[in-house]
Amino acid sequence: MNYTSINRLWQSSTLFIAPILITVLVWLRPTMDLYQWLLWLHLPLLMLHEAEEYVLAPTSFKEFFNLKTFAGSGSNPDYPLDDGYVFQVNIVLAWPVIILGALLAPVAPWLGFSMIWFELIINNIMHTVLFQGAKPSYNPGLITNSCCCPTRQ
Repeated sequence: MNYTSINRLWQSSTLFIAPILITVLVWLRPTMDLYQWLLWLHLPLLMLHEAEEYVLAPTSFKEFFNLKTFAGSGSNPDYPLDDGYVFQVNIVLAWPVIILGALLAPVAPWLGFSMIWFELIINNIMHTVLFQGAKPSYNPGLITNSCCCPTRQ
């Protein structure tokens, strides 16, 4: 499977899909429970975060992680994170869990909130503490994480 082309397609499409989803959700707000609506809102907000990480940033998050963080290889832009990993984490894991969480909010409210906790903990620590560390600089995803993360200081 050519993950590079697939990633380019879904990553670019988030710039168009997220605003449409937000508009639809605002329009549907009166028909939904607040909790379920917020869980649905999580998907386009994640899409905007992904757009920053992979489309709007000068260096994609994958390359930033691999080349400029303590956990990366330092020399290989495709190791340890590769295009398959980016696809699986975002499209195979995150989007379906968010969608299922929103759909099942009335019967399994913990499912939707589990992804929110995961993102609050992982994204907040990763973008604001681990990658900023002693040499503060921009890392892909920092802006949307800082604007949307309620635990920021």
